[in-house]
Amino acid sequence: RSPYSLTFPLASAIILMYYIQSYIEQVGFPPTFFIKCRGRMERIETIRKKVEEIAESVASSEGLELVLVEYKQQGGRWVLTVYIDKEEGVGLNDCQNISKQLSTIFDVEDVIPHRYTLEVSSPGLNRPLVKEKDYIRFCGRKVKIETVNPIEGRKRFVGSLIGCQDGIISLALEKGEQPLTIPLKEVAKARLKVEL
Repeated sequence: RSPYSLTFPLASAIILMYYIQSYIEQVGFPPTFFIKCRGRMERIETIRKKVEEIAESVASSEGLELVLVEYKQQGGRWVLTVYIDKEEGVGLNDCQNISKQLSTIFDVEDVIPHRYTLEVSSPGLNRPLVKEKDYIRFCGRKVKIETVNPIEGRKRFVGSLIGCQDGIISLALEKGEQPLTIPLKEVAKARLKVEL
């Protein structure tokens, strides 16, 4: 096969990108299907933020920390996952208590306009890192970080947290590499790395 040949999916993607760019240049805005997709994503994020606001308040009132809220489709159904934590670790009773309170509030305020499954869970050993205070709290621990855009030619990093200040994460990389700084806003995903 010629080194210049393209697989069908890749060729289709390039053609689609060219079509969208040409359309925007001609009419000044994206095609309808693109707008609908973006609108759907915005609605999902609006729901997630509303849930986050309520869950933060409920968790705080019970002496718990809200770690993360995820809202996505899994196997054709909507799943809302709320991760909570506390210094000594959360138990089943904590999760059941928060789940009951959230379910009542969501039903009364009609936060989610369709059927969904609510899951309340501990973050586990490979806890997500979301806020600046998470990076400060777990200073010295090993982490895995994935960035939105490449930094020094790569997007995935493993190392030990040196600290985080003014929205800048300092990371001591493995293999004797120089320490790296990563803007918090550039983090797409970050978790503690379980050390066995």
